[in-house]
Amino acid sequence: MRRINQCSHTSRGQIADCIYKYIQNRAAVRRHRRRNMKLGFVSDSLGGMSRKEMLDHAQRMGVSGIEVNTCGWSTAPHCNMLDLLGNKTAQVAFQAEFEE
Repeated sequence: MRRINQCSHTSRGQIADCIYKYIQNRAAVRRHRRRNMKLGFVSDSLGGMSRKEMLDHAQRMGVSGIEVNTCGWSTAPHCNMLDLLGNKTAQVAFQAEFEE
């Protein structure tokens, strides 16, 4: 079994695929089910992808949560706060993308 920290991939998408394959390993899946562990990630970890690509990738990986970075050290590639502030329609549309 190949360990995640021995992954030789360089792009974020390849690393995410490597993690996905690791999780799909039968032993890891059994441990996952037994502990009911929920997996998620920070959206900046896939900052090179558009929001739609990032959400599609998260859905394919089967993660249970995504933390969307909005400010601070983050460049916030998946959330434009200026578009959302005071715009209820944009807020509802943004939230709907995560429910699909």
